[in-house]
Amino acid sequence: MEKQKFESQAPNHRRQIEHYLVGKKSWKFYSSVIYNHWQAVFCETIPKYKLGSVLDVGCGNAPYLSEIQKYSDEIYLMDYMEKDNPISFLGNVQKMPVNNACFDSILCFQVFEHISDPFIAIKEITRILKTNGLLFFSVPHLSRLHEVPYDFYRYTKYGIEHLLISSGFEILELKETDGLISFLGHQISSTFLLGTWKIKFLRSIFLFINKYIFTLFISYLDKWLNTKKYFPQGYVVVARKK
Repeated sequence: MEKQKFESQAPNHRRQIEHYLVGKKSWKFYSSVIYNHWQAVFCETIPKYKLGSVLDVGCGNAPYLSEIQKYSDEIYLMDYMEKDNPISFLGNVQKMPVNNACFDSILCFQVFEHISDPFIAIKEITRILKTNGLLFFSVPHLSRLHEVPYDFYRYTKYGIEHLLISSGFEILELKETDGLISFLGHQISSTFLLGTWKIKFLRSIFLFINKYIFTLFISYLDKWLNTKKYFPQGYVVVARKK
């Protein structure tokens, strides 16, 4: 009974933690997985490109909005439901309420594992992206079940290549974000934060412990042990529409 109660409360607590961290702009320290993804996307990849007009597909609460604004002319947000930030388009990535060829860049981070037909979705992205437009894309390879029952796929680099190349994209970059140690670290951080979140007056202490003892240390350990070649947690991709 206690386990069922904890599991039923966990999604709500997770949303509370995410909202709290986004408000303090420390969302990237939630776990080693999120921190490494942030580094791979916003430190190592996006600064190399001119984004122009951008659509963020499946934006969620768009915690990285200020990061994207540094490199884009204008940014629009799309999700299937209203979020904290004003949503430009409400819709599903498999049928987007967007005109043909109207964006220079598309962002789609950690969305495609939740899409029932990824080939229809990538066709839609191709439709709304201008010729020579860029797709910035990330997916997990290792992940626990989440957002069930809308959790459909995990991806390998070979599956990503097939999905994008067969849909008319040229892959410019495809790299692992992190490895098995970070994946395990994400579970540790989630369990720790979810288990302590109800102790409100100690939250800042627990977040400090999580950031330095779990997130940053495990991220460093993951890079040192270098397990990502055969146990990648996920991938970040840059592709150009031909």
